Amino acid sequence: IVTTVAVLSQQPADVAIERQRIVHQGHVRRGLGPRLGGCRHCTRRDVVVQGFESRRGRRAGEFHGNRAPGEVRHETVVLGKIAGVLGRSGDVQDYAAKAQIIRDAFNREFFRPGTRELYGTGSQTSLALPLALGLVEPAHRQEVLAALLRDIGTRGHSSAGAIGTRYLFRVLTDAGQADLIHWLITNPDRPGYAYQLRQGNTSLAESWTGQTGASQNHFFLGQIIEWFKAQSA
Repeated sequence: IVTTVAVLSQQPADVAIERQRIVHQGHVRRGLGPRLGGCRHCTRRDVVVQGFESRRGRRAGEFHGNRAPGEVRHETVVLGKIAGVLGRSGDVQDYAAKAQIIRDAFNREFFRPGTRELYGTGSQTSLALPLALGLVEPAHRQEVLAALLRDIGTRGHSSAGAIGTRYLFRVLTDAGQADLIHWLITNPDRPGYAYQLRQGNTSLAESWTGQTGASQNHFFLGQIIEWFKAQSA
């Protein structure tokens, strides 16, 4: 953010033009920009929905690793903060409005109040990702968090994979559940880090169980390193 603020503050071009270029770069990397014509479409329904309906034959709302709507909203929030540092009050309001549009569109499509799943398939990633990326409306955060904690308690281990693990750790930390994270990563009796050590692994495996046939030297689930660094900083 500091680097971006420095660059933007030195440019004569309007910050609105520069912000679209930056966001559009992210869309191009995700394959969104060329099809939809640029970042000005970042709040359109087809972008928000595309991230969860992109693979034919999969039920809408299933979270198979594509977190585009949440990431786009996160980028929008960050750019709003940058605009605030630059004293661009109009841009702050604009980004806040767009972030709310993304959240509203996402929840119209994927939030199912009164169901067991609430979001997607009700998996830990399905619940943790919207919580971490600010997609859950404040009035429903406790309900979604309770469903996540209930699933962890029922399973006795993390079911989040390469995409969801970092968000699971973030949500649990924000909820004051660091002790639960400690239990998840040190319990040798359930799939996880300590479980792999008990199985005889000397490097991180691709799956929580370290199953035969999967990679036995794979940083696929190494988000615990990020969590350690973030919490000790």
